[in-house]
Amino acid sequence: MWYQHRLTGFTEIQNPTQRYTVIDITALLELTAINNLDQFQKQQQSWINNKMETNLKQNTIWSQSLAVCSANFVERFNNRLR
Repeated sequence: MWYQHRLTGFTEIQNPTQRYTVIDITALLELTAINNLDQFQKQQQSWINNKMETNLKQNTIWSQSLAVCSANFVERFNNRLR
């Protein structure tokens, strides 16, 4: 999934290393009032799953919309892909 990309911070939180970190885990836990990293990791996963489910249900633009354009545009676009 997109959120598992190494540059999103998700990977650093879910699989933290001892060196070369960008995220201050201690500060993150304090700011979110969550007691430990394991609990935060589970909560983060829950937030992402809930948001993805909610967005997929609410934003039908991603699943039900039709592109409206001219046949000429489609033809030119197809030619560029070849």
